[in-house]
Amino acid sequence: VKPDDTWRTEESAFLHPTLKPAPAVTLTDENSELRDLLRELGIILGEIDKITENHENPELGYVREIRHHVGYQHIRYRKMVELLPNPTIPTEDELRSMSVAVLKEICRNLGLKVSGLKEDLVKRIMESRDNHESPLGEEDEEALESDKMESDDIIGFTKEEFVEALLSSKKREGREAYAMVYKNLIDEHPRFNLKERNIKPNWYLEECSELIDFEIRVSGKINHYWI
Repeated sequence: VKPDDTWRTEESAFLHPTLKPAPAVTLTDENSELRDLLRELGIILGEIDKITENHENPELGYVREIRHHVGYQHIRYRKMVELLPNPTIPTEDELRSMSVAVLKEICRNLGLKVSGLKEDLVKRIMESRDNHESPLGEEDEEALESDKMESDDIIGFTKEEFVEALLSSKKREGREAYAMVYKNLIDEHPRFNLKERNIKPNWYLEECSELIDFEIRVSGKINHYWI
């Protein structure tokens, strides 16, 4: 049998277009739905960022605010991606037993290039599995830092600057109500007034959780923050 317009070959197999293809193998686990939603979130954030960047009037207040919030969402999105465990990848023998079409589908699921011969695809997938110990690659780390710098530029100061100024506004040692310390801060340094940038102070404090220790005390249905 020779391949023609009707038959095609894939290695030693002859395939006919009227034959139903075998079900594609996808990398599924208990986090598959989360992984798909995060992928969609990343695409949507990128589209919003592109639209606001190319807006007819990019200096309008609400456009700048949207870009500001998208910048922070990019940071949170990348952190969520970092936290989510990678899917289990088949063994090398299992990969070699799969068709090129299935291997390409696995590459798509892993965000890898899908071009090349079968051997290239198997090698690419195996290298990806070996790199799974590192949650974020170098490009991801650079993108995360870029998002952080852009957000800091939009807001006008860094988290480190905010935390340092906030702690210097405390009047005594030990816990103090964040609301009082924050009031002292903006009275002394108005540039740190988050509400002028439509940012909730409590939310921003949580964003600085890696830099400052705080406690949440619940009274009724209200959270009170102490630093």
